[in-house]
Amino acid sequence: MNVIDHVRDMAAAGLHSNVRLLSSLLLTMSNNNPELFSPPQKYQLLVYHADSLFHDKEYRNAVSKYTMALQQKKALSKTSKVRPSTGNSASTPQSQCLPSEIEVKYKMAECYTMLKQDKDAIAILDGIPSRQRTPKINMMLANLYKKAGQERPSVTSYKEVLRQCPLALDAILGLIECYLASNSIREAMVMANNVYKTLGANAQTLTLLATVCLEDPVTQEKAKTLLDKALTQRPDYIKAVVKKAELLSREQKYEDGIALLRNALANQSDCVLHRILGDFLVAVNEYQEAMDQYSIALSLDPNDQKSLEGMQKMEKEESPTDATQEEDVDDMEGSGEEGDLEGSDSEAAQWADQEQWFGMQ
Repeated sequence: MNVIDHVRDMAAAGLHSNVRLLSSLLLTMSNNNPELFSPPQKYQLLVYHADSLFHDKEYRNAVSKYTMALQQKKALSKTSKVRPSTGNSASTPQSQCLPSEIEVKYKMAECYTMLKQDKDAIAILDGIPSRQRTPKINMMLANLYKKAGQERPSVTSYKEVLRQCPLALDAILGLIECYLASNSIREAMVMANNVYKTLGANAQTLTLLATVCLEDPVTQEKAKTLLDKALTQRPDYIKAVVKKAELLSREQKYEDGIALLRNALANQSDCVLHRILGDFLVAVNEYQEAMDQYSIALSLDPNDQKSLEGMQKMEKEESPTDATQEEDVDDMEGSGEEGDLEGSDSEAAQWADQEQWFGMQ
């Protein structure tokens, strides 16, 4: 068992800090002595080191190491001959047990999404041949495409996930949202009904079907019934609470919405629920508590743009009053300006006399 095997075993055991220290040391030794490790071993070290950086949330550094690993793998695949390592020859073929290149690219995409670089994440995943894409790769691609407003490739990726994993409920939901975004309500309804019939009536399927019903004015009442059933089964199911709040907002039943959201937040804290509660409180002129709810939402997710917009809107609405108060203060201060100026002229004359006196000394 060589040193690379030990690093691999520690990585598998979740000893990330140990992997980071040892792999960093070994990579430094390898840079000083290029013959120390074979190309496959160098590739493994780079991947394990990058994984440890990913675990420590150092995503930019992890991307750098993953990139180096892929370059090493590319050079490795160009040659059929492998340089022997110095005193570290493995008992099994070195081509075996190598970290998957596809998995490395997936990890890179995860880093890019954490860095808010969605275009780079799409590019790295899109470069993987479609026949080599695993369900999680297709799922990430579908979500990224949907976020970018590219419904067509998103639908394709979601369908591929469902082909491989027919009961992947999130992929069904994502696909339905894509249909709704492109106004394909009929396709969305067919899909939602199929899921409902397949999985039965539970909070998730009821909410899924209600989501589609909300898009058609004719089926609003059906959506309300479905959401009530979902919340009866799971009062804390966030997606059902959000959709019920959306329905209550349309009906301008803000007090009912506030009660619903307070109940949902009694045993959990969620950015979206706090933000929607803030919106409802604004509607009933409870501005201070609305501001508190927006603040809580932003503390849970500092990047929540809608909560930030809600706060900014409130500040703009309050600003005319503030401006009026400032004008009143300016007027009050202005009444004493002439006296102050006269006093200052007098003081200036006294200082001039004193300066003249000092100059004569």
